Amino acid sequence: MATIENVSFTSMRAIAIKYGLLTLLALIAYFLLMWDLNLIKYTSLHFVNYVFIFIGMYLTLKELRKQDHNHRTDYLPGMGVLYMYAAFVSVSFGFIMMITTWQDATFHGQLASAIPHWGDLTPPMIGFEVASEVFLFSVVMALTVLQLFKRNRVPNNFKIMKRNKEAKHSHVTW
Repeated sequence: MATIENVSFTSMRAIAIKYGLLTLLALIAYFLLMWDLNLIKYTSLHFVNYVFIFIGMYLTLKELRKQDHNHRTDYLPGMGVLYMYAAFVSVSFGFIMMITTWQDATFHGQLASAIPHWGDLTPPMIGFEVASEVFLFSVVMALTVLQLFKRNRVPNNFKIMKRNKEAKHSHVTW
C-alpha cells in the first residue's frame, strides 16, 4: 500500500474526497448564484471556479501534510492525491452540468448564446466538455500548488527546539 511515511492510500483518498466535496459544494453554490442572477451568459465569470479549485487543492495538501507526522509532502504522492481530487471534482461537476442541461432547456439556450458551439452539443457532450476543462485546468494547477509545498518545511517550533538542542551541545568544554 502506498504511503507518505505515516499516511495510507485510503487516508489520502479520503482527504481528496473530503476536500473535493467541499469544492464541489462551492462550485454548485456559485453556479446556482450565477444562474439565479442570470449571469451564466458571461463566460469570464466562470474563471472564478478556478479560485475555488485552487483553494480546495491547497487545503487538500495542507491536510495531507498535517496528517503526516513528518510534516512534509512528497511530490509524487502529493500529485496523486491532487489528481484524485481533480478527477472527483471534474467528473462530479460535469455530471451536474449534464443533468442541469437535460432538465432545463432554457439553461441550454443560455449556454448556447454565451458559447456559440454549445448550441450544437447534447447534454452528455456538455457534461464531458465541462469535466474535461475542469480536469485539465486542475492538472496544471496541481503542479502550481505542489510548488507551494515543495520546500517541505518543518514547523518553526521544531526548528527552535533543534537550535536550542544544538546550542546546548556546542558549549560543552572538556
